[in-house]
Amino acid sequence: LIPDQYGCRAAVEGSFLSTSGDKEQAMGYIDHAKGMPQLFVMRFGSINRGADISWLSYFPGEKEILLPPLSCLEVVGTSRYEHTAKGLVRVTPIGINVNLKGRTIEELQAVRKNLLMQMADIAMSQVSAFVQHNSENRFLRPATEPRLLTAI
Repeated sequence: LIPDQYGCRAAVEGSFLSTSGDKEQAMGYIDHAKGMPQLFVMRFGSINRGADISWLSYFPGEKEILLPPLSCLEVVGTSRYEHTAKGLVRVTPIGINVNLKGRTIEELQAVRKNLLMQMADIAMSQVSAFVQHNSENRFLRPATEPRLLTAI
């Protein structure tokens, strides 16, 4: 990353970011055919951290840690080069600043439930108003006796 006008080298990830807690697992994705491989090494804190989703992964051995959208990744040190079984790899330490203003799944579910309940109330009001307005229509009046409907 090239430093900006303030000397910061950072980027914001717009979507979920999948990472691995296992360095060897991350190295498995290296492809020298695409140029010099870059491995970002980050340290999580008590606030800025991802969610360990290994327990629901199809590949639990990957030790997958998922970062939320809009996480800021900032270079916090000097890159170094490591010799690995797959060749030379550039390793760069980065810090992470997780978007703390994002809503939790529970909060999003509550918002969605509230919206659906409001939509249901509006729909019921509209149906009730329609029935009251069209009460003279013989097709909308309650039947005086039960009728058996048959298909023709």
